[in-house]
Amino acid sequence: MATAKNSSSTSLDMNDPVVHEKGNAALTARTIAAALLLVTFLYFSFKKRSQRKLELTLAKQYGCRPVFPKVPYRWPFALDLLKVQFDALFSGHTLEALTDYITIAGTVRLELWGVTGYITIDPENIETILSSQFDDYGLGARRVASFPLLGEGIFSQDGAPWKRSRDLIRRQFARVHKQTLQVFTPHIDELVSTLNQAAAKTKVVDLKPFFFEFTLNTTTELLFGEPHSSLPKEERDALRESLDYAALGVGIRVRLADLGPLYNPAKFKKACTVVREWATFFADKALKYKDEVGEEIASGKYSFIIDLWREMRDEELVRDQLLHILIAGRDSTAALLSWTFFHLVRNSDILERLKEEVSVVEPDAPVTREQIQRLPFLRCCLNESTPPFLLWILYALLRLLMNA
Repeated sequence: MATAKNSSSTSLDMNDPVVHEKGNAALTARTIAAALLLVTFLYFSFKKRSQRKLELTLAKQYGCRPVFPKVPYRWPFALDLLKVQFDALFSGHTLEALTDYITIAGTVRLELWGVTGYITIDPENIETILSSQFDDYGLGARRVASFPLLGEGIFSQDGAPWKRSRDLIRRQFARVHKQTLQVFTPHIDELVSTLNQAAAKTKVVDLKPFFFEFTLNTTTELLFGEPHSSLPKEERDALRESLDYAALGVGIRVRLADLGPLYNPAKFKKACTVVREWATFFADKALKYKDEVGEEIASGKYSFIIDLWREMRDEELVRDQLLHILIAGRDSTAALLSWTFFHLVRNSDILERLKEEVSVVEPDAPVTREQIQRLPFLRCCLNESTPPFLLWILYALLRLLMNA
């Protein structure tokens, strides 16, 4: 015979203070979540209206035509586009993902988080942004996104501070350009040696990590007076991992736009700290050497750091500028080398023509800029997107690889 359960054993006593406390906590959590959602919605609604008002004003002032083509999306707030961006970031195919956008039209709208952005490959628009109306454009959320890693510098500044950083770096690179190209020789030799070792173990070699290590060595020697490879292996590996993870964290924050500061995990903060402390170590080392032997003598060994110090007189700003130049010298050059060889090995006729041009130069002769100027096809391979010194690097690599 079935019996009824004792209701007193299963029902909740609403007079129990514990029950009230749990209920109040749940209610408070829901209230906070709802309030945050409401504030977020109002913020982006206000920002969209403000942006629209500003765009209409600028369009009227400069006679801009409206941009009708837009990147299609399916999810609310275009969150599927955000997913595409993160998938591309983590898989290392960012440019490939963006290719789908720029094939829609020369300039397209991208609506994300309720805010409208634009992607353009139109030459006139690019000239306007980078030259004729440069002062009208700013970094926006990218400054906040990159600041934990880079601090103050050319990649995180607008207006007068940016111009000052640009002038400082321009003078520094003009000085580097006058240096003998032989500063790269030992790093080229080391790169080719490690590539040969890797090729002996496997038929297919991923060049990118080797190029990133190579450019880190050349950039640190130019900036810090000694290459990254001079550090113990354990320290080199730890720094490389921190630099890569910090850069990944900045990439995530950039894609989150105004919500970027919400992404700030402990591992990201630690990686940024490791990189900044590393740059601080070299800056302090150079400035301490300056105090011991004087600016003129110290400038012979740590010319980049001492010149920055003369202009800025602030150790933190010197460190920040070093980090900005380090990122430009390492990542940009390594990516371009990887991209160039990616295409060369897939276009054997171009590679053979380039090797033939390089082969006319005596293998053991020291490389000079005058030699490079007499290699027009080499320049054609990189002329549109490379800094001048990279021509020498590609040239030296081809010579050594041919000899190997």
